[in-house]
Amino acid sequence: MDRVVLCRFRDAVPFVPFNIRLADGRVLHVPRTDYISVSPCGPSAVVFLASGGHVTSQLDYAVDVAPHRDVLHLLFDTADA
Repeated sequence: MDRVVLCRFRDAVPFVPFNIRLADGRVLHVPRTDYISVSPCGPSAVVFLASGGHVTSQLDYAVDVAPHRDVLHLLFDTADA
């Protein structure tokens, strides 16, 4: 994954919770900006888990980043259209 893409999700205004899917199948949920730290000088990121732990990953192992499914209806709701 490109560092720039991940930073765009992290820095979005307004922020939208998102998921990072890793090559091993794990999905890391980022509910707020303070749950992720992206290295300013290398290809790695740390995602802090709600359980209190954290996952450090090389960005090469991240295969996808997308808005969290619980907010997709807010982004793409066409009921009022």
